[in-house]
Amino acid sequence: MLRPRALALATLSLALFDAAPSGATKEIGSTADAMTLTSPKFEHQGELPARYTCDGIEASPPLQWAGEPAKTQSLVLIVEDPDANDAHEARRAYTHWLVFDIPPSAHVLNETLHESLRARRNLPEGAREGTNDAQRVGYSGPCPPSGRKHNYLFKLFALDVFVDLDAPVKAVLEKELHGHVLARAELIGTYERRKQASDGRAAE
Repeated sequence: MLRPRALALATLSLALFDAAPSGATKEIGSTADAMTLTSPKFEHQGELPARYTCDGIEASPPLQWAGEPAKTQSLVLIVEDPDANDAHEARRAYTHWLVFDIPPSAHVLNETLHESLRARRNLPEGAREGTNDAQRVGYSGPCPPSGRKHNYLFKLFALDVFVDLDAPVKAVLEKELHGHVLARAELIGTYERRKQASDGRAAE
């Protein structure tokens, strides 16, 4: 589980990028920058509605943000589950969604059904998606084992560059963020399944 102090931080400004090795990321921007990330459908550290999980229609939840620095060229969203366990690694965050090259003029991501090509147009013009750990481009809803509450981190980064990649996985996308993060914000949602999965999906 996340440490209590980490769960208490709803928004973070000008933090070093989490995934960067020591010394790989430089802090840039101004301490006056403060970016926030929220959702109209769940509160910070509140429960995600089943609609946005494998128990519902697996739509991506709507998000909105404010306070990105004036020099922002694009934004990146990474959604992951740090409580998921991988068969080959004792501890590894499970990637649910990657969205990048979000234009700074956009301040929302609308609810999206990624199985529908028409629904993909809900993304801001120019925004692109990466490959999640379900091995598909787009959003993969939470699907933890029954009886276990998982935390889902929605991490938004304001960058001073465009990423311009073709459906990258998280590790590739993270490398592009190093040294280019102007500000970041974080929103945490939780989910606990009330019934046993019947589709055979692994813990996500």
